[in-house]
Amino acid sequence: MYIVSKSMKVHNIIAGTREKSSSYYEVKSPYDGQAIGSAPKTSTEEVRKAITQLKLPPMPAWMRADLLESIAIELEKNKGAFASILVAEVAKPYGLAIKEVDACILRLRYAAAEARLLGESAYVSGNCSPDKQGKEAIVIKEPVGVVSIITPFNYPMFLAVAKMAPALAAGNAVVVKSSSLSPLSTLKIAELFAKYFDGSISAVNPLANDGKMLLSSHKSISFVSFTGSTEVGQKISQLAGGKKLLLELGGKGTAFVMEDANIEKAAKEIVKGALTFSGQRCDAIAKVVVQPSRYEELVEKLLREMREYKLGDPAEPMTKVSSLINEEAVKRVHNLVQDALEKGAKLAVGGMFQHNTYHPTLLTEVNESMDITKKEVFGPVISIQVAETEEEMVGIARGSGYGLDSAIFTEDLRKAIALARKLPDGSVTINGHPSHGIGYFSYGGNGLSGLGREGIKRTFEEMLKTKTIILEGP
Repeated sequence: MYIVSKSMKVHNIIAGTREKSSSYYEVKSPYDGQAIGSAPKTSTEEVRKAITQLKLPPMPAWMRADLLESIAIELEKNKGAFASILVAEVAKPYGLAIKEVDACILRLRYAAAEARLLGESAYVSGNCSPDKQGKEAIVIKEPVGVVSIITPFNYPMFLAVAKMAPALAAGNAVVVKSSSLSPLSTLKIAELFAKYFDGSISAVNPLANDGKMLLSSHKSISFVSFTGSTEVGQKISQLAGGKKLLLELGGKGTAFVMEDANIEKAAKEIVKGALTFSGQRCDAIAKVVVQPSRYEELVEKLLREMREYKLGDPAEPMTKVSSLINEEAVKRVHNLVQDALEKGAKLAVGGMFQHNTYHPTLLTEVNESMDITKKEVFGPVISIQVAETEEEMVGIARGSGYGLDSAIFTEDLRKAIALARKLPDGSVTINGHPSHGIGYFSYGGNGLSGLGREGIKRTFEEMLKTKTIILEGP
């Protein structure tokens, strides 16, 4: 396996050019606290420069498609090196890190295909409306301009690629902000893009609020795409004014287990959905609602399945669960667990931590008075509660205000679809755990979980604007 050099240093990228910042900070591994590199503390003036010096890609769409393909090829050749940055910087188990880089490669290739379809336009005849009779129109698509991309720590490469690639395919320029918790991953992948789209890519890592706010408020920015917490998303919405927004925010993934469910399969899918990358995913399952007749069996199967998830060093091939991103994340997760226990929940397993590693945890006898039923956990914790009827389940689903993902386990497909229609979520998975993957099926949230939809084709279309050219008759 490729080993990340402790001397790795990333820099600002200003309109395609790597530029040193006035100040840097040390980046440490969340798993063992070891220094793994350094990243810029991008100043507010550097952020302004990164925005204002951008130019739209001058090349035609077919050439942009070829360049995206070239990035995919180079990334594939260096897959191990990029994956190892993820292992070191965010404690992503190596197998998952490889999957993230693979997802980047595939997403690039889909974006290249999207660029090749950009030449399609629509012809509209006015003969179907009396006030437009004898007229014709051509409807074309154009780039929106400068796209601001603000990424989280949990998928610092893939989410950057999943936003940059369609933005560039559509002919936009992009400025990317990394999470301060994962700057090496995001700035390194942006550096690769800048080799091919010189002048049209900037990447920064501001720590001060003034610099961060510019990425939503600056007049040169036309579109803001953000993935992260609901609280930050709401602030971005206020700062952006009338700009076009694409926001994927927090979630409270809930699995509904009906009395006719295949419990063996449900347990396996729930645990995978809850513990993958230690639950640090917006589509993670954090809460299970089960009908009473299957409660005890489900608890037993969940505990058995959880024992299969090896805890440890993310660089070890057998590790499935490693550390959370930092000490603050551990405290937040533990406080939610402790609140539930103080209000009557029972601890079936877990509930403890060493350094930044939180042990996979199962809470039983949970009820809606507990904070853990409403707040996003972002940790390897499953809470389980009982509901007698579908009406109760729907009430529980709507209680948190989130509406991103949920899952239903039942052998009755009609029942599943009927329940799915009543849930507030943007996506509902039947007999499986939620997983956005590369976005082949579009996804996005309702309520506190966001605005707009992302995915293959959908993100690309969001990053275009429509122009109608009307031709008068003779």
